[in-house]
Amino acid sequence: MLNWFSVSVALVLLLQACSGHETTPPSLTPPPSHSTDVSSEQTPDTRHEQAPDTGPATDITPDALAPARRDTAPLPPEVIGIPLSPDGVLYAGAAAVDITPDPEAETVYLAGFGINRVATGVRDPIWARALVLARDREYIAIVAVDLVGMTGYRAQRAASRLAGDGFAQERLIVHATHNHSGPDTIGKWGPSRNESGLSLEYQERLEAGIEQAVREAAGDMRPATARAGARQTRELSPYFTSARFGGKLETNHSIIGLIRDTRDPVVVDDQLTALGVFDAASGKAIATLLHVNTHMEAAGAKTLLTSDFAHAAREVLEAHFEGVGLVWVGAVGGLQNPLGVNMPETDAAGAIQWRECGEAATTDESDLQCFGLAPGDLRLDADGDPVPRWVTGDRFELTDSYGRLLAGVARDLIEHAEEDSDPALTVQSTPLLLPLENRFFEISGLELDPTLLDPLTNFATEFFPEHVDELEQMRETFAAAIFDFPGSWIVTDERCPGIETPRVTSCLPVMIWIVRIGPLHLLTVPGELFPELSIGLPPEAMAEAADATLRGEGAVFFRQHDRACDEVDWARCRDAVMVDDCDCRLYHATPYELSAEEDGAPLLSYLDGPYRIALGLGGDMLGYIMPESDFLTLVTRPMNRLLSPGILDVVEYASDPRDHYEELVSLGPSMAPLIERAVRDMLSAEDSNEECK
Repeated sequence: MLNWFSVSVALVLLLQACSGHETTPPSLTPPPSHSTDVSSEQTPDTRHEQAPDTGPATDITPDALAPARRDTAPLPPEVIGIPLSPDGVLYAGAAAVDITPDPEAETVYLAGFGINRVATGVRDPIWARALVLARDREYIAIVAVDLVGMTGYRAQRAASRLAGDGFAQERLIVHATHNHSGPDTIGKWGPSRNESGLSLEYQERLEAGIEQAVREAAGDMRPATARAGARQTRELSPYFTSARFGGKLETNHSIIGLIRDTRDPVVVDDQLTALGVFDAASGKAIATLLHVNTHMEAAGAKTLLTSDFAHAAREVLEAHFEGVGLVWVGAVGGLQNPLGVNMPETDAAGAIQWRECGEAATTDESDLQCFGLAPGDLRLDADGDPVPRWVTGDRFELTDSYGRLLAGVARDLIEHAEEDSDPALTVQSTPLLLPLENRFFEISGLELDPTLLDPLTNFATEFFPEHVDELEQMRETFAAAIFDFPGSWIVTDERCPGIETPRVTSCLPVMIWIVRIGPLHLLTVPGELFPELSIGLPPEAMAEAADATLRGEGAVFFRQHDRACDEVDWARCRDAVMVDDCDCRLYHATPYELSAEEDGAPLLSYLDGPYRIALGLGGDMLGYIMPESDFLTLVTRPMNRLLSPGILDVVEYASDPRDHYEELVSLGPSMAPLIERAVRDMLSAEDSNEECK
């Protein structure tokens, strides 16, 4: 019966397509105003209407998402204040613009931790913080926003506000910190699963805020120097890492350097990278930033607007250096987060607070850690390591302490780093079409004609009365697109990789950037990257990666394993919930490989700077980017099998701690290999260009 029900769903989609559902190439209508007043009224966003968008005559299509050009034609001396003179000098400017919505004036749905979480106030501001850099004919603006993410559609609308003044749209990277305590800017966390959480008025103010941040930063460009450094946070204390990974933290959680990984295999990149950009003349800071690889969700599911641990981190950086403080995030997928992690107390400058010996302890012969010491001396364990004082207050106290700690490390790295007095700047970018293989994403992006939808659902209800609830949910889901892009943003023609196969019905356009800023080399990814894709598997994990019988209880990297799966071929599990007695939700690829391509490698291995980072959610938010070989393809079934037996069990994954939840919020398994290939091709082209010079 369910198979016939799924056929009715497919029929709805088929008839909608035949009736003229949008299949044109993606287009983007920029707003008509170039105003930098965030609070000013903007032309309403009509992207969900069937009528053509109104606005400027020039639309933006994926063809306009072009690689960063190195023009040989004469350039103006500046663009919106950005110097373009070929004088061999790096110029830098930074600015911060408050983009906090007012929860007293409008309903603000918070992103993350489930639907219908409404903001009850503001703890600290939500910001758009820009770093603009230029050298010779190169320039780039990177704007970090304290948001869960932004669609490529919205980021390109923001870029289009600058284009009228000569700013090339491919020179703007909008990077979301993946903050789970900011407004819903994607549409996923509204009052119900079938209602968007977007405020279109706020989205337009957001565009204006990004524009304003870029313009203000560009208007204050100065010759600059750079300093960079990096350190793994596990080095700060053995108490910041679980005992099974060589630390002293007694916990069942998989924690390395205060970052918890909740999906097998346990791979954590706890490297904190810091960059300082300084005025070459005065030595004063223009901008200081730290980059970490963890979810911005330390504050948990509270209902106050906050920028999470980025707030306290930036305060520490700005108090010490002045200038503009920035926090960027990298490989946060798989699932890297601070939840369930004890955080040490820190002082206002980010210094870790250690347990001390009290007066009574120094005279207590049974207290082996303190007896004979002076009051106030550090309490050391049997190995001579100091023991942290742990935060015992609420989530906000923990969040602030974590942010201060990270900023303290970044401050010290920048202070002791060697200065690059002649920093290079190179910018590469390429457009890319990523296949939409996840049917749940596809449904959320559709808006079907009710004149077709209602009769068909009524027809299906008559024949399948036992599925009336599912049919009504389907009708509500198909009746409104909840994501922040129009149907015209979706590519459905032959340019879309895999469009000829049943698994791929459309593609979404993205941009990938590779940028060198002095000693820092970065690449962007349009989602939540798994750290194994950026840094690879640790050598110690290779045995468990190759042999499923080494997994499960007692294992280090693959603990979520069902013994009944030892002899099951992973290929059988990829499209099933159960195979015999094997629970496929507890199983991961064997062998666990990063790429099906022979020459595939971790993304950061393609970069050659002394400090290399992945900038997550750069230019778009398209969910988790995970190894193709480990993608449970159940959720990517062709539409005519979407509701066949087993698929409905997928809903259990989100609440199962041993799960494959990430597949539910990913475009599909093709994301990682296509991004990797784009990075390889860009760098190969750059090498070829250098050889031709």
